[in-house]
Amino acid sequence: MQSTEMSVENNFFMSQLDFSTPKVVAFGGGHGLAATLSAIRQLTHQITAVVTVADNGGSSGRLREEFEILPPGDLRMALTALCSDDE
Repeated sequence: MQSTEMSVENNFFMSQLDFSTPKVVAFGGGHGLAATLSAIRQLTHQITAVVTVADNGGSSGRLREEFEILPPGDLRMALTALCSDDE
């Protein structure tokens, strides 16, 4: 492939990318992640959250023991933070 063909091809792919809206990935859990996601939501709609579910204290610990499931508390808070509260 000649350099002019490659340049045209690269320009095409670059024009397909959207750099106007930042893409954000947030890692964590608990109240800190929920607060961060709420703030980031004001800046961009392209958010990926990686939520840790290793909590074993309080009600999460009881749910984990009684139902043998991953504790839903941190995931619930992250999802709530990402939900729109607009009118």
